[in-house]
Amino acid sequence: MTNLTETMHKKQLDEAVNRMINAGFNQNIISEFSEKETILCSDNGIFVRPLTSEESLMVKDFCDEWNGVVFHIIKSAFFYSILYVSKHEQEWESDMLSLHEMLPFVYVVNTKCPDFSEFGHIEIEVMQNGIISRVN
Repeated sequence: MTNLTETMHKKQLDEAVNRMINAGFNQNIISEFSEKETILCSDNGIFVRPLTSEESLMVKDFCDEWNGVVFHIIKSAFFYSILYVSKHEQEWESDMLSLHEMLPFVYVVNTKCPDFSEFGHIEIEVMQNGIISRVN
């Protein structure tokens, strides 16, 4: 990584931790990410777990393509909602406001129909056992 890339990555990591704190994520989720850069998955709102190798590859592919820093994943049915910090600092204030309203801007991976994977807002709820996605 170049110094510029390293600097941006560090800013994105700091922003991700800030978003997790402001949204009220469980302290264990925040600590895993802030101390080890470990991304966890809230699985169907029941429990939080480490990523599988397939999920880790999905995160790597996303980061490689979009230069975002992923800080959490929400799994529900055959959808994965990827919470991330983009490389575009000018978007961060708006992203934080959306997250504060529990309507984060995410990338949703559709595992049944990958061509229908897309960016958009989802409604979430922070629970003691992780984060759940609310689909209306």
